[in-house]
Amino acid sequence: MTLKPHGSPYNWAPEAIRRLDSSRRIVIQDLTLEGDGEEMAGLYLSGADKVAIAQQLDAIGVPRIAVLGNSPRPTPDEVREAETIAGLGLACRIGSFAKTAHEIRLAADIGLWGVTVLVGANDALLPDGRSGDDLVAHSRGLMEAGKERGLHTTFMAMDATRTRPEFLRRLLAGVEAASDEIVIADSLGVASPWGFRHLVELARTWTTRPIQVHCHNHSSMAVANAMAAIVGGASVVHTTVNGLGELAGQVPLEEFAVAAELHLGLTTGIDLERLKGLSDYVVKATGVPISVQKPVVGDHAFSFPETEEIQEAIYGLYRQGKLDECLPSPADRVGATMHMAIGRKCNEYTVRFNLETRGRTADDATIRTIAEAVRAKASAATGHYIMDEAEFMDFVERQGFRLIPFDPSAEARGPAAGHGQ
Repeated sequence: MTLKPHGSPYNWAPEAIRRLDSSRRIVIQDLTLEGDGEEMAGLYLSGADKVAIAQQLDAIGVPRIAVLGNSPRPTPDEVREAETIAGLGLACRIGSFAKTAHEIRLAADIGLWGVTVLVGANDALLPDGRSGDDLVAHSRGLMEAGKERGLHTTFMAMDATRTRPEFLRRLLAGVEAASDEIVIADSLGVASPWGFRHLVELARTWTTRPIQVHCHNHSSMAVANAMAAIVGGASVVHTTVNGLGELAGQVPLEEFAVAAELHLGLTTGIDLERLKGLSDYVVKATGVPISVQKPVVGDHAFSFPETEEIQEAIYGLYRQGKLDECLPSPADRVGATMHMAIGRKCNEYTVRFNLETRGRTADDATIRTIAEAVRAKASAATGHYIMDEAEFMDFVERQGFRLIPFDPSAEARGPAAGHGQ
């Protein structure tokens, strides 16, 4: 079962979705272990962590990953780490990115499945003395070197979103014969979703090769642009775990995998329930934290605030067995946990929910007293503060409040039953 039923019905209007084939399967190519992930300023991954991340990406169903960063001069350690990952016997296809013939030979010698050749496509940025013809010839030569080595060879037009369409068309025509696939890259994250979709649709008229997309997040458009590209006919999306990457990063794997199902009704084959675990591992391995509100994998992405009006409504839905209907998707479907936040505005519904979901409850007066005690404790904190559920239960028990077993089959509790009066 996909997340599609949880999406807005407006998503499926013909005027919105256009010619999307719902039977398509979108391919994710993850670049966390390639230069694009490790190019984030200050980021470092040990060889052991790279192996563990590769294994986890494979285990959750990512069909393609890239290794071997620091193009065009990978270090000896990076080469050895890539060789180790290539020798793990993973089910996913493993490739690398390259800018030179040396790197292409290296990819073949390591035994990688494919190589993505990176070429700056924007002819407005060519150095003095170099022409568009030179760029086309250079690109074709690198692509042919990849094919001669038996690699699945993909051409990546870097900075495609700022390249003149007439030159981009000419460049793609020049490399098509030696290309298995083409990447349209928004290298500086400057495209809008509608502009990027238009470019992908143009590219599909210029080449018969499958289209991949590489979207940077410098103006928060990465996921939206990837989605628009899929509607425009792209079939492969580059991602990184937690959106790691240079400057503002790239398409976050976890966000795109969920969005593709929720908003397009398309499957990526990713085990969504394991996304949170992978994200947490990468946070620990890199030392790069994520926002508690980060979509899908943030610790409090599924946390309802302590506002009494909101928690009263959520508590009512919980008692009716309709809790998932107030969430963008069931939290457990993406490996997350729904929380009724416990903080400075703690109220009787906060207490009831957090006790009842742990098999306990109390009489009305005790519920109110617990809420007052929690508010007092929370008020002593500074900045952002949420008491986690284990801390809450420990606090309640240490304070000696009298709790009783909760019987979910008993008469409905809440305002209708006289609580809080």
